[in-house]
Amino acid sequence: MKKYIIGLVTGLLLGFLLATTSLAADNPIKLIVNGKEIQCDVPPQVINGRTMVPARFVAEPLGAKVEWDAIGNAVIITSSSKYDIIQKNQTERMNNMTLKINGVDTGIDWWIEKDNDLYVPFREIFEFIASKFNDNKSSFSAEGILMVNNKSYRIEKIVYNSKPLYSLNSLSSYNLLSYSWDPTTANLILQ
Repeated sequence: MKKYIIGLVTGLLLGFLLATTSLAADNPIKLIVNGKEIQCDVPPQVINGRTMVPARFVAEPLGAKVEWDAIGNAVIITSSSKYDIIQKNQTERMNNMTLKINGVDTGIDWWIEKDNDLYVPFREIFEFIASKFNDNKSSFSAEGILMVNNKSYRIEKIVYNSKPLYSLNSLSSYNLLSYSWDPTTANLILQ
């Protein structure tokens, strides 16, 4: 009887171990940078309790340059703080444009385009989302936390000239809105 119980417990433990291993394989770790899922050539994995990801797939979407130094046996990551800034009085081609949302002039005369994303002041975007979801209790904090229909979303932001600007790709990744952008007319279409 004792051997039967030991065999049963061993069998259950092995079955549990195999089941959890196959569940982990069916649910791979996602790498999301700035609200965008990144596909890596080597998938993220947990090694000794730490999540490991290839440096290039994190650094490059953040605008950094990644190089391999074979002599020094080192990965060199160089970040860039250069933004493609568009301001009303910064360039002639802007022709005194202001941001339009769905064709309506907002009076906003600056925004940032960076890494195929558009960063804008949030008030008008927040009003659009609250209206879209018919939620008069939505809220938004200075830390970038948006509450809509009792769910919270962290919205990526950058600060330029002491003013926070928020990522439309970040909002889009949560399916809170979709948008199209025409930089030649400064027209932002929200859906």
